[in-house]
Amino acid sequence: MSDSKSFYDTAYSGQQYATFLSAEDHFAVQVLLEFVDRFALHGKRCLEVGSGRGAFQDLVADYTGLDLSRTVADNYHKPFFSGSAEELPFEDNQFDAIWSITVLEHIPNPERALKEMRRVLKPSGVLFLKPAWNCRPWICEGIPVRPYSDLSLRQKFIKLTLPLRDSVLWRGLKTIPLRLWNSFRQNSGSMPLRFRPLHADYETFWMVDSDACSSIDPFDAIQWFQSRGDDVLSHPTWRSAILSRSEHLVVKIRK
Repeated sequence: MSDSKSFYDTAYSGQQYATFLSAEDHFAVQVLLEFVDRFALHGKRCLEVGSGRGAFQDLVADYTGLDLSRTVADNYHKPFFSGSAEELPFEDNQFDAIWSITVLEHIPNPERALKEMRRVLKPSGVLFLKPAWNCRPWICEGIPVRPYSDLSLRQKFIKLTLPLRDSVLWRGLKTIPLRLWNSFRQNSGSMPLRFRPLHADYETFWMVDSDACSSIDPFDAIQWFQSRGDDVLSHPTWRSAILSRSEHLVVKIRK
C-alpha cells in the first residue's frame, strides 16, 4: 500500500489527478443526488469512501469523507479521515449510507473493502457504488495512448486489435457466457468476490485508470451482495444483472 499511498499523495498535490472541486463539475453528481433524495439522506449520517478532494461533502448535512491520501485534508470543512478502504477506522453500524465513486478498482483487495463497508453500515443501510467496471489490463501499460514505436511486439498486437477488444459485441460474446456459467454454478451461502488483479502503474500514469489494480465485473459484485442476503435495488431481476454494464449499483444491506 505504501506505493499507492505515495502516488496519491503526490497526485493530489498537483492539478492533474481527479480535479473535481465541486459537485456540479462531477460526472456522477446527478445520479448521486437522486440516490440522496430517494433514501432521504439529507439529515442522515453518510460516509464517502475514496472522497478525493471532497466535492460531495455538502450534498448532506452529516458527511464524513475518507481517502488514502492525506494531502487532500485541507479541502474539507467536514470530518475527514485518511485511511484505507480495506480497514475503515469506524465502529460497526455507524452509517446510514455510503457512496464510493471510481474507487473500488483502485483497491488491491476490493472484497475486503466491500466487507468493511457492510460492517460500518447500519442494518438496512444503503450503499451506492460506481466503480470503473471491467478495467482493461492494457490501460495500466498505456497501450491506447502510446505510439507503436514505444511498444513491444505483444503490446503492438494489443493496440492493433483494440477496436475489436473494445467493441460491445466482442465484450458481450466474452462476458455473457461467463456470467451465465457463474450464475448456474453459484452455491448457497456467501460467495467470494471474483476479480482480476492488475499491475497498477504508479510511476508514469499514462491515462485514466492506469493506476487501477483490480478489474471487477458488475455481475460478480451483484452476486456477491445477493449471496449475503442484500437487496441490489438497481438490478432487481436476473436479466438486469446479466446485462449490467457500466452503471452504478444501489444496495440495501441486510444483516
